[in-house]
Amino acid sequence: MLALSILLSLPLQTTTDAAVGWNSVFKVSLLKQTVFHTTFGTIWMIEMALLVILFSSLLLTKKVFPAAYGSFLLIAALMLCKASIGHTAAVNNQVLAVIMDFFHLLGMSLWLGNLLALVLLLPGESKKEKDNSIYWQTIQRFSTFAIVFVLILLVTGIYASVQHVSSIQSLVNTLYGKVLIGKVLLMLIMIGMGAYHFFRGKFKEKN
Repeated sequence: MLALSILLSLPLQTTTDAAVGWNSVFKVSLLKQTVFHTTFGTIWMIEMALLVILFSSLLLTKKVFPAAYGSFLLIAALMLCKASIGHTAAVNNQVLAVIMDFFHLLGMSLWLGNLLALVLLLPGESKKEKDNSIYWQTIQRFSTFAIVFVLILLVTGIYASVQHVSSIQSLVNTLYGKVLIGKVLLMLIMIGMGAYHFFRGKFKEKN
């Protein structure tokens, strides 16, 4: 999914730079213009190189832990690339904006990535024990990390919101503001679900 989003970001950026629609964007000349003559194109080529290294490391590395740490570093580098382009270019202090957006993207990736791993892998492991102790112990351990990830998301998200939404009217009447409201609501739901499992795990632990 990450690779697909990076691949599609090139024609998407080209539609903006060349002021053309999707039906005309796949001309080689237009894509080459974006790749070789824009800052976005330079970063996009770096992203593609990182993707090739990432896929190669996953396919060729037989040892699990080196592959995991290497993948983490490559994903972090990709998040930094993503933070370097996009809406961060519209603020005055671009360096701080890129840093905050990087931590926002990385925190979200770690939070959702770990949640996905729990959903896909944990049920199968917990079935091996009658009391589901592995399940609840893992939930408890992850909760500590989840709190850190959520705090990072809150701090960096508030910073980005202040930079791009200057008033209540902007929050309600702009597309960015509406998407922001949706993200906040979804995050509150996820935090509520996480808190439910955290306290349920505490209850299970006591009993």
